[in-house]
Amino acid sequence: MGPHLNVCRRVLDSELRAIVAAIDEVLLVDGAPSLLAGLERLAETRPARTRTLDLIGHAAGDDRVLRMGELVVDARDPEALATFAAIRDRGLLARLGISAVRLLGCCTAMTAAGRATMAALAELLAVPVLGTTQLVHALHFGEDGLKARYRHLLVDAART
Repeated sequence: MGPHLNVCRRVLDSELRAIVAAIDEVLLVDGAPSLLAGLERLAETRPARTRTLDLIGHAAGDDRVLRMGELVVDARDPEALATFAAIRDRGLLARLGISAVRLLGCCTAMTAAGRATMAALAELLAVPVLGTTQLVHALHFGEDGLKARYRHLLVDAART
C-alpha cells in the first residue's frame, strides 16, 4: 500500500472504473458497514505508516458532498457522522498511520455543505481534511492514487 489508502464505492460507472483501474490497490465499499470492516481488516494486516485516507466517489448535485455507495459523506447526515466517530473511536486512523483525509470527488470543497462537512470531519477526526476545488477525472490518478502533480486541486478545511 502506497502513500494513500484509496477507498472507492463498489458500484463503478465508467469514470470510477477508469480511476480504480489506474490505482494499484483500492478498498471497494458500498456504505458505512463495509468501510468500517475494510478499514478494520487493513488495520489488522497492514503496518501503520504515514499516509492519507483518500475517499473516492462522486460529489454530485447542488451540495457537492461525496457519495460512497449508501454512505453520503455529509455533516448534515447523522449516519455519516456516526461512521466517522466510529473510525475515531476504534483508533483506525492511528492504527493505519493516517495523517489526513481527502475527499476526492468533483468540487467537494466548493459548496457550503462541502466545506461544513470538511470542517466537521477535521474536528471529529483531529486530522486535516481536504477537498477538491475542481472536477476530478481518471487522468488525475495513477498507481498510488491522486497524482502528486494534481495536489493543487486540494484545499484544507482549515483554509476554506
